[in-house]
Amino acid sequence: MALPMPIKLSLAAILVCTALSGCSDDNSDSGSTDPTDTTDVTDTTDATDTPDTTESVVSVDPSLFVDGALAEDITTEDCTLSNGTQTTCYRITIAGNPADGSAVGPYCPPTIDSTAEEGGTWIKDNEIYDVDGDFIVGLSTFFNDDSWKMYDDETRAVTVIDGAYGCEVAGDPENNTGTDNFCLECNLEFIDGGVERTMLIPVTPVFEGGADANFGNDNIGIALNGVLLGPPAPLELIVSSLTLGVFDDCGGHANPHEGYHYHASVPGANQIIGCFMGAKGYDDNGDEAGGGGGGPPQ
Repeated sequence: MALPMPIKLSLAAILVCTALSGCSDDNSDSGSTDPTDTTDVTDTTDATDTPDTTESVVSVDPSLFVDGALAEDITTEDCTLSNGTQTTCYRITIAGNPADGSAVGPYCPPTIDSTAEEGGTWIKDNEIYDVDGDFIVGLSTFFNDDSWKMYDDETRAVTVIDGAYGCEVAGDPENNTGTDNFCLECNLEFIDGGVERTMLIPVTPVFEGGADANFGNDNIGIALNGVLLGPPAPLELIVSSLTLGVFDDCGGHANPHEGYHYHASVPGANQIIGCFMGAKGYDDNGDEAGGGGGGPPQ
């Protein structure tokens, strides 16, 4: 069977911060939503060797958040970057689900006859693939490992773990279920519709280090539709146990700790977010980019 063709998605979402340092997940417990917790803002930039990027830095504009994206009003407070810089941060608590109406799911295709519209996506070697029935059938070829098979020959049904148990399993990427060869999904209805998260973000961000920055396992930002932007997903760890924690077409999935969240690679390699389109652009005449007219919203 031929390998599935990758999908190319561009980064269309406007994010509060991605390549910029100073984003800090202000929930010391991964399941906490207490906005009173205080965490120093992450910034790995060497204060003595900071590049001159003043003209490239755009201050955060909290008015751009989509209606319904925030669980609480944005406030400001004094904060300290990890390089010792004293500055002012926004405290932002998001609702944890897409307020712009972007679809959440689907994830796992129900059968090996399912089309791309019935399943989500997977990432391999910086490419994004449709997870349809053919993809499930071809997993052993895709991963070059005959151990992969997560469907029933007779019923043609894909082996899926979902519901409340699916969310429980999704919270542990090491797979302690005692089984393998299953597709995993966690729907928002089983985590109270989303998980509120609080982050501190500098009013004026500082560059982290460009496309070569390494964010590790830290969350790296917030989309303006109220969804957390997570670090690169631990794909090798997930597939090492012969499982798929499938993403939807927006590059998102959920677990009970982070809630629904988008995954992304380091800045410059991000080809994941394909749904939330952010604010529209306008040309010098005030017309919407790509045609139309009427000028920017007032």
